Amino acid sequence: MEKIIHQLWKDENVPTSYGDPGTWKRLNPGWKYILWTDQTMLEFMQSEFPEYLDLYNSYEANVQRADLFRYIVVSKMGGLYADIDTDCLSPLTPLENETRLVVCDEPTLQSEREAPRGFIPLQLNATFASPAGHPFWPTLLEKMARVSERIKRDFVLDSTGPCMFAGALEDYHDQSAISYNSSHLFNPITSDGEWERAPRHGDYGQLTICVHNWQGSWFQNTKIRPIKATHNLFWDERAKFYKNRETPPPLRYRKIDKALLYQPVEAKKTNPQVVIMVPVKDGAEALDAHWKVLANLDQPKETIRLVYVEGGSQDDTLKRLIEFRSANPLDLKDIQILSNGPFAQLSHGQKRNPKFQFKRRSTLAAARNFGIAKGLQSEDDWVLWMNVEVKETPPDLIETLLAQKAKIVAPHSRSEGNDRSADPRCFFTIGGDKEHVFSRQIYRRIYQAPVKARRRLYLCDLNYLGRVRLSSCGTNLFLVDADLHRAGLLFPEDPYKFLIEAEGFSLWAKDLGIDLVGLPGCEILIDPEF
Repeated sequence: MEKIIHQLWKDENVPTSYGDPGTWKRLNPGWKYILWTDQTMLEFMQSEFPEYLDLYNSYEANVQRADLFRYIVVSKMGGLYADIDTDCLSPLTPLENETRLVVCDEPTLQSEREAPRGFIPLQLNATFASPAGHPFWPTLLEKMARVSERIKRDFVLDSTGPCMFAGALEDYHDQSAISYNSSHLFNPITSDGEWERAPRHGDYGQLTICVHNWQGSWFQNTKIRPIKATHNLFWDERAKFYKNRETPPPLRYRKIDKALLYQPVEAKKTNPQVVIMVPVKDGAEALDAHWKVLANLDQPKETIRLVYVEGGSQDDTLKRLIEFRSANPLDLKDIQILSNGPFAQLSHGQKRNPKFQFKRRSTLAAARNFGIAKGLQSEDDWVLWMNVEVKETPPDLIETLLAQKAKIVAPHSRSEGNDRSADPRCFFTIGGDKEHVFSRQIYRRIYQAPVKARRRLYLCDLNYLGRVRLSSCGTNLFLVDADLHRAGLLFPEDPYKFLIEAEGFSLWAKDLGIDLVGLPGCEILIDPEF
């Protein structure tokens, strides 16, 4: 590893309250020390990495440019990077012969805050060490370059910070090229000023080379605005009123067979039986594309059962389904049609109108539950819920979803020519909505957050990750362990904590300790006109 120490600040006048750069120089006299300023960072980008200059200049926040630069300069020159608010406590001699990327965890307190994203633990990007030219860095930079504009603008942790860093580390193909260590190595103190209590681990976990003083802008107090605070207090009280009036979940929501619910996925047979359940109403125009999707699946057709829950179509959907069942051109194990399912009679415009969402989604939940009650058989291991408007999937879709070893898995739905997610009910919510936000968005008995909700991230926003935890699995396509349905986990037809259908199902599953997994890189295409 090159013996260079890199630190960044806007100019050469580093505040003494942040950290003492002199500690790095005094304890490491054989190492070159470089303090990069805004000017020298820009010059370096222009001369050494012009291909990333537009990305560098596109960031609105200084900390984002600092994040990108730290990765780039270490990838080019090698050595150790340390935030300016750090103090060196011991020499860097143990790292001098290292050929791997050396990282440490965030303290447990910080890692737990980001645990819902799936990072356990979260790796620190405030201090790390690497030889020049380590192959990890190009993969990280590629991920940063494809992050959506929304994430770049609103979510620094995800666009350039520790969540991006941790996600790239987790996805990196050669884990032997990375030395993972406990937070004691570079960051033994939490932002609350307490020493890390978790056990030490890693090749260098017994060392404490530096301490992080947590002087960054992330941890400064937010200015309180009295008028806004008073306004929010009103909505907070309204939320309490709503929640006090909320009817306890009906008794059927509590009748769960816990032994069946928590059966390990690993116990399932290696050649599983999959039943594809398709709720459909007036879907005749989409059926040809739908059957082409089924034909292209790699899954052995003798392991697939197909169940249509047909909801009283006004077109020739039912007739075509009966003809398809009779011919069985795909040689599926079985095709079942459950006709006259309880679908709502709504126009195309009403389907998207908030006024009709309770009726629409409640009857869709009833249709799904009807399919479970009448169509799920004892030999079925998995249920693949698929809307008829799904017009393209990877051939290995089922294999990819099964490989996650999770009880609920959803791919990334999008429409052709549009990189944004096409399923507004497949998302991850950061921290949950605050009371005053929650109460404003209860309409017609259910919580109806806008598609552009501030804390809601879709799989298109998390495309730098291979696998993420979800708050809701969506409606277009998702895989469910059949034992969950057998255990009593159904789709709420009445509000479950103000949510119904797939969102209510997802929240109920999470309340029972079931993780929902999303795959940003596994894409399916949806017909937006249906």
